[in-house]
Amino acid sequence: MPQGETPAQLSPNLPLVFATGDAGTDLVMNGGIPSQATTLIIGPPGAGKTVLALQIGFAAAQTGRNVVYLTNISESHIRMLQHARNFSFFNESLIRQNFNLISINSSVQQQGIDATLNFIMDVARSAKADILIIDSYLGLKQLFQSEGPQGRNLMFTLSSRLSMLAVTTILLGEYRYDDIHIEPEFAVADAIVELSYSIYGLMRSRYLSVIKMRGKAFLEGLHRLTISDKGITVFPRQESLPLHLTDAVSTERVSLGIPQLDTMLSGGVFAGSTSLVAGGAGIGKTLLGLHFLMAGAPDEVGLMVSFQESEAQLRQRLAELTMGPHLAKHIEILHLSSIELILDQAAWMIRQKVVHQNIRRIVIDTIDSFEQSSQYQQRINDFIRSLITMLSEHHVTAILIYEMPFMQGQYSFANINQRYSTDTIIFMHHVEINSRLQRSITVVKQRGSNHDQSLRQMDIIDGNITIGAPFSNLSHILTGLPIVTSIDSEKESARE
Repeated sequence: MPQGETPAQLSPNLPLVFATGDAGTDLVMNGGIPSQATTLIIGPPGAGKTVLALQIGFAAAQTGRNVVYLTNISESHIRMLQHARNFSFFNESLIRQNFNLISINSSVQQQGIDATLNFIMDVARSAKADILIIDSYLGLKQLFQSEGPQGRNLMFTLSSRLSMLAVTTILLGEYRYDDIHIEPEFAVADAIVELSYSIYGLMRSRYLSVIKMRGKAFLEGLHRLTISDKGITVFPRQESLPLHLTDAVSTERVSLGIPQLDTMLSGGVFAGSTSLVAGGAGIGKTLLGLHFLMAGAPDEVGLMVSFQESEAQLRQRLAELTMGPHLAKHIEILHLSSIELILDQAAWMIRQKVVHQNIRRIVIDTIDSFEQSSQYQQRINDFIRSLITMLSEHHVTAILIYEMPFMQGQYSFANINQRYSTDTIIFMHHVEINSRLQRSITVVKQRGSNHDQSLRQMDIIDGNITIGAPFSNLSHILTGLPIVTSIDSEKESARE
């Protein structure tokens, strides 16, 4: 230990973690960067290491913490600041106040490893640094590789000395994943965060993953990442999010906004349950979803997640419902494009709406848009089930709309039921009768409740759904080409 330095205990005045400036990253890292510890941020060029480090630094400086950003790169500080100003987290007033950008100049480096370490310690001490960032640590290490074991163990020496000042250290480096098993700094680091990217078709997908975090739990695996004018935004993988379900089963019934359908369901669906509404194009699935949302207003906030119709189109349809245009203002609309859709970004946006706007009813139109947009088809079942479970955890009653191909023939719901595992399945179907398409509706399944099993006539009048009596004198209705049966044969079947 150098003369004049004494061991420091963990400072009670510092937080246990430093927030990263992004809620998703904080969730993945169980709160953020561990305080008074050493974190390695690794990844290839262009992965976002510098952006993430700057974002963390400015987030801490914004709360009054002292941040030192040390560079040994060829890029000038002027150019780095020019790039940083493009992000919304940048705050000019913090520069040279709580956020200090300092270069480890070549003259210091040429004096050797001891002079460089002393320079770093002097800077951290004089600035009373709470966070010290070195960009790039790997570049610094490579300068001293010729100095034998002392150069190889640079990080151990640096971390030990900085710990005397209770400094949180963040080191950046363009390491490869294979280096984790070779280089000694990975054993010394308290936390390791990897930024990476892959190419899928013509699209580059970015990811963040936590490889190591000593003494803390974190969300495992790859999590999608985007870089925008906000900086780094991470969308935690939906399946990795912790869930806190209760065993309590609700017996409360929720109206779908169509009295005849509520009757078919013995009073409606259960609160907090998930229903699948399946059918062909133009049958009225979206309209049924709008009825459901309007039935909860104004007491229950509803959310329509639409991949097809714009907010303006949906607002127009809501205004046409006889339930009362004044209720439409209580319906939130989230329009998502299915073009290059990031599954976890969509799930995160839905989650944020549910949590922060107290959503109690939700319609996702259509759920198969997730499947069509997924880069990894093998995860889609777990993704949707996890999304359904999250909604149930927050006591949200949900309708998932599923578009089935318009065709004649027998329908099998076994695959749909296995894939989505919903509580209720409602099937809406076109039927050809006398050379005219007519609509039908039936309840295929309702978990934990009796339900009407008849196939009933359905119509849309003035933008509103009405349900009539069961079809009579017809069989094979689900084929789309029903067969007329005589009244006598029906009576004979009834006797049997």
